[in-house]
Amino acid sequence: MSFDADRASERRLPAEPGHDTLTSGTADGRTKAHGADRIIVHPRVLATIAALAALSVPGVARLCSHRLRLLAYWIGLHRVPGVQLQLSDGAVSLDLHLVVNTGFSLLEVSRQVQAAVERAVSQMTDTEVRQVNIYVDGVRAATYA
Repeated sequence: MSFDADRASERRLPAEPGHDTLTSGTADGRTKAHGADRIIVHPRVLATIAALAALSVPGVARLCSHRLRLLAYWIGLHRVPGVQLQLSDGAVSLDLHLVVNTGFSLLEVSRQVQAAVERAVSQMTDTEVRQVNIYVDGVRAATYA
């Protein structure tokens, strides 16, 4: 599946509160032409797929959501806390901010997150993943009951 950027002005979807209008075939969204049918993937979906893939990796405690990032999320600058993405030329670049559990190799967890995110995004949306950058923003201490 590849995205058709030639149909950029064909259809506009209503804007969600706090979010830009999704226009198919632009940096705000991607579209797939299949006969008369069309598939539109919103950037928030790509970010959610990336977040869920990252959280599925052993050793990832959570995605980092500092107060400033939460504020940016609530005013619509970031669609999913801990995930930032850029779309260009039909490819996506992702930045993920993680907190890792103690006892895990930061390097190994980061590599596993990169592989899991790239695999999930490309398989689920058939979008080229240009890069996945990992920022380890903290380490969570183990807690015992």
